[in-house]
Amino acid sequence: MRRHRKAAPCGQRRTESRRATLLSALYRLTAAEVSIAQMLAVGNSADDIAAHRGASVGTVRFQIKAILAKCGVKRQTELVALLNQL
Repeated sequence: MRRHRKAAPCGQRRTESRRATLLSALYRLTAAEVSIAQMLAVGNSADDIAAHRGASVGTVRFQIKAILAKCGVKRQTELVALLNQL
């Protein structure tokens, strides 16, 4: 079952935009890494993200590892918890 990002309500879009700005500024994530992090935060798997972005699963997993390292966490669940605090 594939889960794709649905259009977010206006308030949620502002939150995602604010979160994207913070991720870029605080953790020096690239635009692609920010997008992947936000997709992970709403429950998308690496397979889902790869399909949505038209990338290989290996590429997405490599980017997830980079995100985890930049954010100073070891697990995706820790990353999601961190994102929910922003």
